[in-house]
Amino acid sequence: MVDDPQDPGTTMGSLIEESALTRVSGYVDDAVSDIDDALRLARSVRAGAISVNSYSEGDITTPFGGYKQSGFGGRDNGLEAFAQYTETKTIFINLH
Repeated sequence: MVDDPQDPGTTMGSLIEESALTRVSGYVDDAVSDIDDALRLARSVRAGAISVNSYSEGDITTPFGGYKQSGFGGRDNGLEAFAQYTETKTIFINLH
C-alpha cells in the first residue's frame, strides 16, 4: 500500500489504480480536458472530495471528510456534520 498517489506526473489511469491501494484518501484533484475522462475519474476514485480542473473547498454547506483511514470517520460541514453532533429527543408535556 502507498500513502499518497498524488504526484504531478501521475496519469489519470495510474491515479485511479494507485488510489485503490492507498491507506488514506481525503482529497483528489487532477486536470483533464475531456468531460468523459473527468466523470470517469470522479466515479472511479474513492476519495472524500474530488476536484477536476480546479481546486475548491466548497462552502459551509459542502460536506467534507476523507475515506479509508483518512480523517476522523465523519464529515465536516453540511447536514452530515450537523447530524453527527446531535441526538434527536422527543419530549411530550401535557400543560392542561
